[in-house]
Amino acid sequence: MQMTDAVSAVLARRKDLARKFTYEDTFEPSEIGVAFQYAIEYDGDFEFMVAMKEAAEKGLLSPKQISGTLNCMVAEFNGPKKKSQTPDEPIIRLIPNGYYTISFPDNTHVTLRLMDAPTSWKEVVDGEQIVAALNGPDNSSNYLAFAFLARTEVRYWGRFVTGYERWKEALAVLAQADADKAYVLGKAYAQASGNCFRCGRLLTDPKSISLGIGPICRGEG
Repeated sequence: MQMTDAVSAVLARRKDLARKFTYEDTFEPSEIGVAFQYAIEYDGDFEFMVAMKEAAEKGLLSPKQISGTLNCMVAEFNGPKKKSQTPDEPIIRLIPNGYYTISFPDNTHVTLRLMDAPTSWKEVVDGEQIVAALNGPDNSSNYLAFAFLARTEVRYWGRFVTGYERWKEALAVLAQADADKAYVLGKAYAQASGNCFRCGRLLTDPKSISLGIGPICRGEG
């Protein structure tokens, strides 16, 4: 779908809303027209949009379907394109997957977890990681994902674009860390939890406890 004044207006409105469109929103005729055009021109295999294409071709899109279609269009226009990568081209990953604890001068801290983003997600850039923050008592499972990290570039998920400032401050520290700093942040997690900062498993032998990382994760297993 080409970028037109009507499409630009929809993108600008979504940005101003700082949230997804819903069926309760009131849409101008031009916005409804954009939804129909996007649905009719859609040629992918996303099940929802395939159904919207069939409905639009019949001239039938409900307010809920219009809002959903416009959200899909915004995601396509705003989302990064996948980077071309040959099988032999290594992914540059500055911060390994794992658990990291970032402390602040006011004696508070944030624990973040990095994990691979599924390659099946269309909006994911090659090698991108999901960032999740600990938001519950279980430091191995109570994590809420809120951003993507690719090298040092961060993309926040929709509901997290505004707010969550302390999480963002912690991620800024982690994203800019070099290998030594990342190890310090990982070790801080291990010392507080007793778990390996790479895989999250319980550390049992003295050397692993001291280093903050188990023998398999440090390449000695």
